[in-house]
Amino acid sequence: YNYLNKTLQTIGPRHIYCDDDTWKRDFALVLKRKMKDRFMTQKILSDRTGISPVSINGYINGRTIPTARNIQRLAEALECSVSELIEFDI
Repeated sequence: YNYLNKTLQTIGPRHIYCDDDTWKRDFALVLKRKMKDRFMTQKILSDRTGISPVSINGYINGRTIPTARNIQRLAEALECSVSELIEFDI
């Protein structure tokens, strides 16, 4: 967790540091896959999480990194664990 900008950053596979652009891209891929598996639209995900549609769109398109709290909300709405969303094995 990065306390300066209040975002979650992870260590990639084999403990290799993952830069922000790679993290955003990988998170977007996982999020889209989870949404597809649950037949969930951006609108439905926004309604279930309380996260703005603009933010959801930013996550899906790899433009922004969600806060730790928003990752938790996404995991709850998608009925998965936080680790399933942030431990990238793509």
